[in-house]
Amino acid sequence: MPLLKCSKEELNLGAVLLGGQSFRWKKLVTNDENIAPASDDIFFGVAKHRVWKIWRENDEQLGYEVLAKFSKARSNDLDVLKDYFQLDIELMPLYKLWAENDKYFAHLLENHRTKLEGIRVLGQDPLETVFAFICSANNHIRRITNMVETLCELYGESAIIPCSNGMKTFYDFADPKRMTDDPELEKVLRIRGFGYRALNIALASKTLEDNGEQFLENLSKGTYEDAMEELQQMRGIGAKVADCICLMGLRMHSVVPIDTHTLQITAENYLQTLQQRKSLQGKDRQQVAAVWQEKFGPYAGWAQAVLFTAHLRQMNIRQSTKKRLSKKKAVKL
Repeated sequence: MPLLKCSKEELNLGAVLLGGQSFRWKKLVTNDENIAPASDDIFFGVAKHRVWKIWRENDEQLGYEVLAKFSKARSNDLDVLKDYFQLDIELMPLYKLWAENDKYFAHLLENHRTKLEGIRVLGQDPLETVFAFICSANNHIRRITNMVETLCELYGESAIIPCSNGMKTFYDFADPKRMTDDPELEKVLRIRGFGYRALNIALASKTLEDNGEQFLENLSKGTYEDAMEELQQMRGIGAKVADCICLMGLRMHSVVPIDTHTLQITAENYLQTLQQRKSLQGKDRQQVAAVWQEKFGPYAGWAQAVLFTAHLRQMNIRQSTKKRLSKKKAVKL
C-alpha cells in the first residue's frame, strides 16, 4: 500500500475527519494486524471524488488506498490527498506561534498536547461545503451526517466495493444538476427528515447547477467581504454557515466561524463583556473575529479549530461527570 509522509503532530486523523468539518467519514476499529499494521483505527470516506481507506501506519506516515474513483476524479491520488489535508501548511510552527501569542492556547497545549496536536483544517470541495453546512444549521454532527449521506445516496454517483462482510455502496457527493432534475426534490427531502432545510437545498441547487464550481472558485479568489455577501444571497446561508464555507471550502484561513462554542471560548478568555450573550449579530461578530485574528493571525480559523476541539472535549468530560454523579445519587436513594 502507498504511504504518505505525515507525522502525528501534523495530522490527527480522528480529530480532523470526525470533528465536524466533513461528514463523509467513518472509523472502523479492528485488531486485525493484516489490515492496519500499526494502528487500530481505519477511516473510510469519500472525498475529492474518490473512496478512501486511510490509517496511521506509524508516527511519521499514513497508509492509504483508493478503493474507487468516480467520474469527476482528476489528478494524482497522492497529490489530491496532500491537498485535501492541506499538508503544504506546516502545523507545528503555527502551534508554537499561537502558544507564544496566547496564554490560554499555551495552557491547553501544555496540559493536553497529545490530544490537541495535529488538528488542521481540511481543504474540501467548495460545492460540498455549501450543501453540507446548509444541513448544519441548528443541527448536531450525527444528524448532519445522516442528512449528507441521504443527499448523496439520492443524487450522487455510486460505486459498489467488496468488503469483508459483503458488498458496500459508496456515493460521490450529490450533483446539483441531478437535484434540480428531480421535480419532487423538496418533497423528497422533507419526507427524509430535512425539514425546512429541504427548501434551502432545493434553491441552492438551482443557483449552483450550471456554473456553481466556477462561481465558488471565483469567490475564493476574491475578498472575504464579497464572498460573504454573495453566499448570504442564498436562502439558508447566514453568517455562521457562510464563514464555515469560506474557511473550509474557499480556504480563507483567517476566517473564524462563530457558533455557541466559539462564543463561550471568547467570553471566558478574551472578551468577558460577552459572558451573558448567547448569540451575536453584526458588529459584535466582527469584534469577536477581530480578536481572534489579532491573536492568531492569518491562520486564525485554524487556531479556532484547535480550541473548538478542546472545548468540546471539556464539555464531554463535564457531561460524563454529571452522569456518573447522578447515577451515584440514584443508587443512594
